[in-house]
Amino acid sequence: MDVSRKVIFDIGFNKCGTRTVNAMMKKAGYVAKHWRGGELALDVKYAYENNDIPLKQFPKTDFFSDMVSEKPGSFFEAYKCFKFLAESYPNSLFIITERNVDAWIKSRINHGNGHSVNCYKKQFGFSTLDEVEKFWREDWESHRANVDAYFSNEERKHRLLKLNIETPDFKAISTFLDKKITSDYWGHEGKTKK
Repeated sequence: MDVSRKVIFDIGFNKCGTRTVNAMMKKAGYVAKHWRGGELALDVKYAYENNDIPLKQFPKTDFFSDMVSEKPGSFFEAYKCFKFLAESYPNSLFIITERNVDAWIKSRINHGNGHSVNCYKKQFGFSTLDEVEKFWREDWESHRANVDAYFSNEERKHRLLKLNIETPDFKAISTFLDKKITSDYWGHEGKTKK
């Protein structure tokens, strides 16, 4: 695995446009991997715990998104390991997807007939939906603060793109990727059914 190559990671939460961005990257010619049933997240977890290179089993992949495992007994949010990913791949780039936080929470609640809600209840010992919602809102703010703090460094700030999925800035995306990206590349993938 060539760790010097440019790999791009989506470090936003699931239900925040990760499939949409994945589809955009594929249309732009990138080799992209999305979620894979939690496999991406568990690969990063293993590498992190064993001081190894994450995702080395995907040497031709340029873009990774939705790196989370919500499986019982193997819960892991690998997108929060952005520091480890950045150190493992010194030329990597990062996209954090954003949207209205209330809309994101609603989408997460409705996702998979409540799968995410039940997963977080089990993982963190919550008994009510209100507890899960409160945790998600705090987690949203905390993750963004951690990302902002890490990438505010002068040497790293060029490695992060904040992408609002509700109002994508194609000029900013094109500049960041050094590749022409237009609205033709954009579509709403993975919309949660109500």
